[in-house]
Amino acid sequence: MNLTVHQTPVGIAYYEYEIYLNSKPTGVLKTSPAFPRVGEDFELYLNAFDVETDANIDYLKIKIIDNKGNERGNLEYSNEGANFNLIFEVEYAGQIILEYSLTDLSGNKNESTDTVYVIGWADIYVDELRVTGSKEKGKMHKIETILKNYNETYNTTNYNGYTATGYGELFIDSELVHTFQFSIDPETSASFIFEWQATGNYHEFEVKTYVDEGEVITNNNNYFKSEIFKSERKSGFLPSLPLNISIILICLIASLKRSKPN
Repeated sequence: MNLTVHQTPVGIAYYEYEIYLNSKPTGVLKTSPAFPRVGEDFELYLNAFDVETDANIDYLKIKIIDNKGNERGNLEYSNEGANFNLIFEVEYAGQIILEYSLTDLSGNKNESTDTVYVIGWADIYVDELRVTGSKEKGKMHKIETILKNYNETYNTTNYNGYTATGYGELFIDSELVHTFQFSIDPETSASFIFEWQATGNYHEFEVKTYVDEGEVITNNNNYFKSEIFKSERKSGFLPSLPLNISIILICLIASLKRSKPN
């Protein structure tokens, strides 16, 4: 609005105008949970609000896009009044795009778009536990734990994975000897190595893993194996004979030494 005043003679004048601004309706959109996971129920509530008059929901469009960009669903609801509520189960990790239009009794319109991000699930499992080295007492060995974040159940036409973060524990003969942290993206693996000086005989190795959040399948988080390590060889008399045979031979030798010739 422009106001131009020409006044003769010069003086003071007051001009007062009332200006009416007709506001647009406002949409109050609530979603729960804020970041739904695959398989969970997702609830949305939309309210059409106007400070001056009533407002109406012209339409609400729901588009479901997976995390590879494929459109998985397209729904539309029209003339839903001032309030609309919907609950459905999410099936794909990716995005839920909510597009809606509102109109008040004065004919003012308001269009808006919101995006809700759907996340998947992690599933860590111990792919392999390797003990590499000479398998001899006193020698250094590498104990390698290979973890993978993958689950065939979630891998249908679209993988609904989730980055797995957490920690692992390595036990030797039921004693905790090493801990490690991990952060593994979906469909990928990671390797963790611990160096250990072997002692002889039979040993049991076990790995236990713990995911911070986003995992429901935990019965594949542990791994167990056993190995036999050779005792180190020692030089000396009768190094490899059984103890009872060695004692008999020693007694015979001692007896021969004590015997006198005829």
